[in-house]
Amino acid sequence: MDEAGWAQVNAVLDEAVELPPAERDTLLEARLGSQPALLGRARAILASLTSSRAFLEPLVDHIPPAPPSLTGDRFGAWQVDGLLGRGGMGSVYRVSRVDGGFEQQAALKLMHGQRAVDLARFEAERQVLARLDHPGIARLLDGGIDAEGRPWMAMERIDGQPVDQWCNAAATPLAGRVAKVLDAIEAVAAAHRMLVLHRDLK
Repeated sequence: MDEAGWAQVNAVLDEAVELPPAERDTLLEARLGSQPALLGRARAILASLTSSRAFLEPLVDHIPPAPPSLTGDRFGAWQVDGLLGRGGMGSVYRVSRVDGGFEQQAALKLMHGQRAVDLARFEAERQVLARLDHPGIARLLDGGIDAEGRPWMAMERIDGQPVDQWCNAAATPLAGRVAKVLDAIEAVAAAHRMLVLHRDLK
């Protein structure tokens, strides 16, 4: 497809994705019906877009069954208050510091099972987090091994909405959304400067 053809397809797709799914092909046919090659390409791209994962959807295809409730359990100085989320490698819990010195909230990541490859990966991730120091990256606060031999780490907990939901709720204009993206890019760049590459950015 040449540059002019791509410009036509791109313009039509921009309109099509804003329509209900049942109306999209009608628009493509009306705009590109006289150019079968461009129409076919536009349909293929639209099908790919609508069948793809959402931008912030996890890349993990299999998430193990929900673990038993750990509410009230202790991990070092931390007590579990509830489950925050689960992924293919582990679960993340809302925790509070209960060792009596001061109040603090955190997110505690605990690995599923005891597979050796996961243990090595988890420990490497913990070491990487310990080296990172940037306002856009959650800080590592603590870590250890539980009674069952599973490694855990407690990280700074950031309460709030995912950035896309926050922007939508606040009706953030385009310039503000771009600024948020630039903030995220700067955090990633800081990790890159420390030779850390994240292969599952959301």
